[in-house]
Amino acid sequence: MLTSALATLGFGSVIALSLFIPLGFALDRAPIGSAESAGIADYFLYLHVAFWPVLLCSLIASVVTALILYRRMTEPLVRFVRAYGAVERGEPPADITIRRSDYLGAEADALNRMLGSLRARSRERNDALADILGAVDELATAGTDASVVERVREAVKRAGGIAAR
Repeated sequence: MLTSALATLGFGSVIALSLFIPLGFALDRAPIGSAESAGIADYFLYLHVAFWPVLLCSLIASVVTALILYRRMTEPLVRFVRAYGAVERGEPPADITIRRSDYLGAEADALNRMLGSLRARSRERNDALADILGAVDELATAGTDASVVERVREAVKRAGGIAAR
């Protein structure tokens, strides 16, 4: 945003200099009080009144455009960061959706494939932990030492994913 504002101001300054300096030199060369100097002075004042609002509108337009482009460029990255945070917390997020025209489409597709694989592995792990807990229950009913059964249950709890029975 700052870059676009500075570029617009720089461009406006170059235009202002190219308009006003030649008029200033022409006004300096014209005889004082002549019709020519009055015409140049009137034109100088007209340009002065007309130019600065145009430059201000251009500056506002460039800042608004920069904000829109900034948001459009960072929006997919924000979604990626949210997905990474969810994975870090152990909560595989839903697939990331971005506009097909976004520049990160291939990366979003790759991340979505990874998240799908992670969700599938998480389901497999939970199913395996449930099977282990079922086996522990069978051991407990078969008369296995209670401390061994409890250690296995605690290990399953630490493995996470499902509540131990």
